[in-house]
Amino acid sequence: MKSYLDSRGITVFDAIFVTVVTVIVAAIAVPALLTSRELLHERSAVAAMRAVHGAQIDYRATTGGNTTFALLEHPDIEKNNYKLTQSVSKDATGYCAKASPLSGETKYFGVDQKGVVYWSSADSEITCSEGRLTLGGGAAPQY
Repeated sequence: MKSYLDSRGITVFDAIFVTVVTVIVAAIAVPALLTSRELLHERSAVAAMRAVHGAQIDYRATTGGNTTFALLEHPDIEKNNYKLTQSVSKDATGYCAKASPLSGETKYFGVDQKGVVYWSSADSEITCSEGRLTLGGGAAPQY
């Protein structure tokens, strides 16, 4: 006894139906994939901010005599679609770091010697200069 598919094969209608279902599934999945990718980049930037803070605190505790900070070996780093910049005050008693998106991402992050990671959707809301993190009205603590 032959089955239905053995006797008729695949019709044009069957092929179009499978194609339409595939396109619908892809249309649903691609935006979710892009959103998760953006969240991954943002989480990576926050982790980098925390790593910079940890390195600065370690330096201050071991080499800085519990009083001074220093620029880390690579003050400007590009990682996961973010550019990380650092700054230390002239007297080395303060530092700040900022993560700015290179393209596509929408959040800016910053941290200073307090260890609180701040975020904003506007570049002008978080500035890092001469070891001082300046926050605008739209900046908020991250977690």
